[in-house]
Amino acid sequence: MRKIETKRLILREFEEKDLDALYAFGSSKNVGPMAGWAPYESKKEAKAMLRAFRMTTEVWAIALRENDEFIGNIGLYFDEKRSVDDVRMLGYALREEFWGNGFAKEAAEAVIEYGFEKMKLHRIIATCQPQNIPSYRV
Repeated sequence: MRKIETKRLILREFEEKDLDALYAFGSSKNVGPMAGWAPYESKKEAKAMLRAFRMTTEVWAIALRENDEFIGNIGLYFDEKRSVDDVRMLGYALREEFWGNGFAKEAAEAVIEYGFEKMKLHRIIATCQPQNIPSYRV
């Protein structure tokens, strides 16, 4: 996995130190449903997700560049509606206290560039939950 750096962010591999923050934001009733998944019900569930994230090369932890604080995740996932290798689906989630600061847009722009330039993807799609109005801007 390549680390991607932007003006304010580092997109990097998940680390064990991210577990508590991953659980805290993943168990929020506001985060998961806005991204299309159910909130984590236990720290064990968050730990399983952390392991899964660490096994893929196309999902990054989003961390603040200034202090490496974990604030969310972003990835290029296989699109279940298409069976072609050069198409991915963009997905992301941020801790609530970081919403509305342009971090999702900044991370998405970097990952989209990576997808087209480094992975040589043909198409990257993105959808959002109807109630997730802020994601329409991203």
